[in-house]
Amino acid sequence: MKKNAMSGLEIQNFYEMDTKEYDIDQNQEFLALFEIFRNYDRDFNKEKIKHFMEKIVCFYEFKYPNEMFNGTSQDSEEYKRMLEITKLMDVKQLEFRIHHDAKGVLINDYWDYFKIEIKRDETKYPYRNKEEYYFRVKEGIVKSNFPSFKKEIAFENEKTTPEEFYSILEQSDKVMDYSELKRILEAKHYTNLMKKKILELTALKMLYSENTLPIYAYPRIKYFIKEFNETYDIDLDCQRIDEIMNIDYQTTDIDTLKRKLNSKKHD
Repeated sequence: MKKNAMSGLEIQNFYEMDTKEYDIDQNQEFLALFEIFRNYDRDFNKEKIKHFMEKIVCFYEFKYPNEMFNGTSQDSEEYKRMLEITKLMDVKQLEFRIHHDAKGVLINDYWDYFKIEIKRDETKYPYRNKEEYYFRVKEGIVKSNFPSFKKEIAFENEKTTPEEFYSILEQSDKVMDYSELKRILEAKHYTNLMKKKILELTALKMLYSENTLPIYAYPRIKYFIKEFNETYDIDLDCQRIDEIMNIDYQTTDIDTLKRKLNSKKHD
C-alpha cells in the first residue's frame, strides 16, 4: 500500500470509485461461474452466498477492529485486551457461525459414494451383461471392498485419491461407466473455483465497507487472506486490492480515476 493515511478528498474519491464488483447480482464473471456451479450444488444459492460474504466481513471487522491499526500502543491494556479476543477468533470459529451449505463449500470434501459399471460381452453373459461396484470416498481416499474389481482393474493402492483412481480407470481397456466419479471430480473443481471467486469478492467488500476506512481495511484483508489460505489451502492474493490502494486519489478528475481503475482491472 502506498500510504498510511488518506485525506478527506482521497477518501471521498476512493468510495466514489467503488464499482461494486462484489455485488454478485451484477458481476457477470461471477454469474457465469455460478450457472456452472449450480449443476453441482443447487442448495448454496445467491442469497446464502451474500449472507456468507457479509458474515465474513463482520467477523473480520470484529476480530481486527480499527483500533488495532490506528496507532494504539501494543503495550497498552486496551490493545492487549483486543489481542486476547483476536486470538480466540480463528477461522474454525467462523465455521460454527455460518450456514452449513457455506461450510460445505469452504471445506469442499468429495461426495461420499459413487458407482462404477463394468460392461460384459453379451454373447458370453446374456443374463448378466454388467457388474456394478460401489465405492466410498473417505478422508480423500477411495475405499473398496471388492477384491474382484481390484483384480480386474489392477487397483491395489490402498491410498488412492479419486483423481488417481480416475486416471487408473481411463487407462484400463475395460468397457466401463464411471460417469459418477467424473461428476464428483467436476463438482470439486467447480466448487473450488466458486469458493475462490466468492472470497476474492469478499475481500473487495471488506475493502469498501462503510464500517471502516481503507487504511484499516487493508491490513484486515491481509490477515483474512493469510488465514484463509492457511486453513483451506487456497491461493488468494492481494493483487487486486493493492492495485486499488496504490492509485493516487488526490485528483479531482473523477474520469481519470475511473480510467485508471479500469485499466488496472483489465491488465
